[in-house]
Amino acid sequence: MGSANQRGSLTTVNDAIQTIRPKLVIMVGVAFGINKKKQKIGDVLVAKSLINYEISRVNSGEKPDTPRDSNPYSGKLLFNVFSSAIDWNHYLSRTQKANVLTGDVLSGEKLIDNLEFCEKLKKMFPKAIGGEMEGTGLSSACINKDIHEWIIIKGICDWADGKKNKRGQPKAAESAMSLVFHVLSERYVFSEQNIYTYTNEVVELENSKYILNARRGSPLWTLNRLRSSLVPMLVKDLKSYKEMGYADDICDAVRKDLNSLQNEISKLPKSYNGGIELNRIFSEFIEYYLKWNSINGTSEDSTKNRIRNRCEIKKRRDELAKVIRVSQQHLNQNMSEINTIEMFQYQEELLNKYPDVFPNFKRAVKRVRKILNAKTVNVEIPTPLFTCF
Repeated sequence: MGSANQRGSLTTVNDAIQTIRPKLVIMVGVAFGINKKKQKIGDVLVAKSLINYEISRVNSGEKPDTPRDSNPYSGKLLFNVFSSAIDWNHYLSRTQKANVLTGDVLSGEKLIDNLEFCEKLKKMFPKAIGGEMEGTGLSSACINKDIHEWIIIKGICDWADGKKNKRGQPKAAESAMSLVFHVLSERYVFSEQNIYTYTNEVVELENSKYILNARRGSPLWTLNRLRSSLVPMLVKDLKSYKEMGYADDICDAVRKDLNSLQNEISKLPKSYNGGIELNRIFSEFIEYYLKWNSINGTSEDSTKNRIRNRCEIKKRRDELAKVIRVSQQHLNQNMSEINTIEMFQYQEELLNKYPDVFPNFKRAVKRVRKILNAKTVNVEIPTPLFTCF
């Protein structure tokens, strides 16, 4: 929120430009409208220029404040493209369509919800069509990085009149994104910048590479359970046993289960580029688990050593999550599936044998069993075609 604070748009967009190195920058979001008679919730503001209302001369007496900042103009190409989107149809209701409104947009650090202040801004800037909080930071970052093609696209969510509510925000955001998606769907719209959006054939081809099959026994199944359910819950259960480790029979049962899971990890297809690293980290996970349980006694030193090893186990768990998160998108729809039913049976046998030992682990297994019993699910994660801030 805002432009100038530590996590404001100036810093965020500046960092994003350094990382992505874009030719065009589009900021999408919500804004306040300024004329209820000519505007409505869900209409989209396309900024021709930005007015930083914060920078002004405060005059003495009853003289109104005098604006002192220059008004940066949006990129000519982007403004022409968005302002001329005459074939865009986005319905706010069955009969009411959203409109594209072009003009000067106010930008400042204040979250305005005061009718008197809003009326003051109207008098100072009679040509303004609305206002928001992040545009100044965006324009400053782009100009500083010598990016001339930038623009603000924001839907009207309220009137800054002391009657703010969050019901208009989803409608406004959806309108703004609808317009952006409509414009970016035209293949040659940015050909002047040597930028071409993907054809439907390319999109379908890219999507086929990133379909993560969530059926039981698939690579995604193994990885998701590693990251989000079973292993994290087991680590939580270890915390309850910091003063004394598991009994030998329980330890052996857990080790059998972990070894089975490691065997499934070793079967991950070679095309999965995180497999080797995943296997190494999980081997260390098992190694520290065995060290954790090999500590005897309930003395203070034993407890400290057990806590230390649990911290190492937790560290490996976090490393596993990082590796999976970074490389999971490389899974391919056509990968050979891995049978994890046998491994899951080990976990259920473990819980049936020791029902009171692993409360967190038990909840996770119940969740997995519920998914197992559900219908086959396919999750599609398309390649992102553009990035919004």
